[in-house]
Amino acid sequence: MPLALSPHSNAAPANADHALVLGASGAAGAALAHRLALMGMRVTLAGRSAVAPRVPAYPALARLPWRQVDALRPGALRSAARDCGVIVHAANPANYTGWHAQLLPMVDAV
Repeated sequence: MPLALSPHSNAAPANADHALVLGASGAAGAALAHRLALMGMRVTLAGRSAVAPRVPAYPALARLPWRQVDALRPGALRSAARDCGVIVHAANPANYTGWHAQLLPMVDAV
């Protein structure tokens, strides 16, 4: 599986076989997590909820680890991604009317 390397490094990140999927309860995040797991990657799901939500289209995701994370807080994200070499950002702001205030800080946190 090809990985996008950081422009600051010529090597794959440590733990490149372990992905943290932010927004894993949404359609895009769940589909990406499912595909990564099928490709043999270790996948950890993450989102705002304290408990992993069920995604009916991908019931196998219920067996994967879940981490609650506030994607607007860089420290929380750093902690959630502590053993992951890949971060998939599929999270959306919680309040769809607040995109103008939440989207860029969320991206900066990643």
